[in-house]
Amino acid sequence: MAKKYILLKDERITFTIDSERIIVYRIQSLIDIPKHGIEKGQKGGFISSEDNLPNTSENSAWVGDLAVVCERAKVEGDALAAGKSFIRGKVTIKDSARITDNAQARGEVIIEGNAIVGGNVRLSNKVVVSGNTHLSGDAELWDHAEIGGSSSIGKKAKIHGFARVINALVRGNAEVSGNAEVLDGDVGENAVVTGHAVVEENAAIGGGIRLKGKVKASGAKLFGKGIFTRGVFTRHQSLQHHQ
Repeated sequence: MAKKYILLKDERITFTIDSERIIVYRIQSLIDIPKHGIEKGQKGGFISSEDNLPNTSENSAWVGDLAVVCERAKVEGDALAAGKSFIRGKVTIKDSARITDNAQARGEVIIEGNAIVGGNVRLSNKVVVSGNTHLSGDAELWDHAEIGGSSSIGKKAKIHGFARVINALVRGNAEVSGNAEVLDGDVGENAVVTGHAVVEENAAIGGGIRLKGKVKASGAKLFGKGIFTRGVFTRHQSLQHHQ
């Protein structure tokens, strides 16, 4: 079985994480990897060891540019870590997923499917990013948050707790947390969706609206300022609320 790369022992970086000394080595391709535009002999990013990146020509997984993958993190399948991304802990990037730019992932994060993580995004704990999701801007996701479908998360959005975002937009300074679900919805500006709140069926939440508890927005358009803790807002309702 042909090897895919070599470790360049004379091109290394040493740094400290939680008082532990980490050494990563630059890699150099031994084969062409057409999926990522890599040619034989081209230098890539930095890894701690072959445990971080399968050294086989049977897949297209690659660590490129100035990306760093260390500790027990893995890039596998046809996945790519590029840019100045930093991946550590027990993170797994697989399938055709990509992490790039200045994005960082740590903990037990899983990035899979065709997901793209870029910008200055920060992922930690047990976040799962899948499908055709695109994360950008300064978004932060932590705890057990799950993002999937064709979701787009950007600007300074925050998603945490056991929140689920599927086929939805979360942007601006919006926050989704607790056991909240955003399913085919749009949460933006300074809106907050938390507790067991549900945003679904193309509902749009913006302004300073806060949905808490067991409230549901199903196709509704809610903007302005207000706190809602119960009830169902349907697609026939459009609210400009001020409190």
